[in-house]
Amino acid sequence: NKIDPAVVKGSPAEKAGLKEGDIIISINNEKITQQISLSRLLGQYNIGATIDISIVREKKEIKLKAVLEELK
Repeated sequence: NKIDPAVVKGSPAEKAGLKEGDIIISINNEKITQQISLSRLLGQYNIGATIDISIVREKKEIKLKAVLEELK
């Protein structure tokens, strides 16, 4: 079984600087929780919107920016 990569080459996530193993903890300062999923938060924004992403990578919090694109 082939496992798809979490960060797809050429995707908005890769362009923003996300890497395999990063943990996304918030979008535009809204924390991701069991009640509020990443997809629910992303669904609030339109294609072309720039969002702030907070991640944890190797025990350090890092802030990135991403531009939302339509899935192809």
